[in-house]
Amino acid sequence: MVGTAAVFIEVDLASMTQVLLREKVGRYLAYAADRAWDGVWPNCPPLLLLTTTASRAATFVAAAGKMLAASRRGNVVYGGQAGRDIAAAEALVVAACGLVRDPDTAAGDVVWMLPQEEATLVSLPELLAERIEAQARARHWLAEADAAADRDRLVDELRAVDVDDVGRLLAAPAAAAMLEFLAGSDPGRLVDEPELAEILLAWWTDRDDVAGDRLRRLLTDRHAREWARQVDALLTAVDAQGDQPRLCVAATRLLRHRLLSRIDVDLLGTPLGRTREQLQADLLDGYQADRDAAAAAAYARLSRRARRTTSVEQLAGEHDQEHLLVCDVCRIVTRRPAPGEWPPGEFCTYCGDGEPVPYERHDQVPTLDALVDELRAVAGNQTPVADPLVDGLRAAADKGHPAGAS
Repeated sequence: MVGTAAVFIEVDLASMTQVLLREKVGRYLAYAADRAWDGVWPNCPPLLLLTTTASRAATFVAAAGKMLAASRRGNVVYGGQAGRDIAAAEALVVAACGLVRDPDTAAGDVVWMLPQEEATLVSLPELLAERIEAQARARHWLAEADAAADRDRLVDELRAVDVDDVGRLLAAPAAAAMLEFLAGSDPGRLVDEPELAEILLAWWTDRDDVAGDRLRRLLTDRHAREWARQVDALLTAVDAQGDQPRLCVAATRLLRHRLLSRIDVDLLGTPLGRTREQLQADLLDGYQADRDAAAAAAYARLSRRARRTTSVEQLAGEHDQEHLLVCDVCRIVTRRPAPGEWPPGEFCTYCGDGEPVPYERHDQVPTLDALVDELRAVAGNQTPVADPLVDGLRAAADKGHPAGAS
């Protein structure tokens, strides 16, 4: 381990009593506990006693060991491995050697005693390497903690921003749509967009026109690129899955220059497993039989003259117009509530995006093919956006999924 380590060396020529040496250890323990070394030395410097004999060194480390154990007793280290690594780096290490008159040997050989229960000898390079490694681990965790604290502060600053106000004040629908896509109702999510976060906060703080123009251009440009990416993903999904109601919804949103949510974009590559026809049959289960029976009964009630100008099919069509609704976006057909039943909501109960309209208008609702053709025309000749999602969708299409199949 390459690095720099600081040490405190006490030189004892047998002139200090063991009591005096223990007092020194106490002062060093207080120094370490107060973290007085922080900002002065790269680590908590170990205390190295260089004395005259091995026995004198052993007596010292034995006494020091008891003092170190007493100082640690009752200390609780929190924070998992990070807390343990930081505590180890900040703990006072004590070692002693009886080679004060042979400094060369003391500097290189395995002669330093540590206050473990069993006699342990290490070399000075080993002891310093351990300190450097402990210092590196602690710095790593402390740097991560600082980064997390900085991130939390940035999140707090961003959450003070009102996303709706940003969209209104920028007066740019595309910019507002992109901001909603990135942040939703929580601008703290922009913490992972450092450039955008910096520009947004700079503008939000003083509403500077220059910063506002920069923010507007950045979001508008991002919107154009994200819209093109989503169009490409949708067209690839259409090739792989064929006519699906949710693809009609996605195409309609994109034609209105709205953006799909991240979840909706991800779901483009997940086939539902059922065709539009199967979905529609499930939603209108039993309706055709009821309609045919009602049309046959109505036909039977007609006079002989009326039957000459009226067919059962015509009566079935009239029954459809009276009893059905169609979504003006996904083209899913649902039953019209009977008198006394809960009235239809403002939005389609299947897709949540479109509006239920009278079934007689079903021929006016754009098909997916028509929507796709219009999207292609709007997108023009834009360069395809390289994206893993789109590549995955294309790969699925290349496996031979027939259009319209599940």
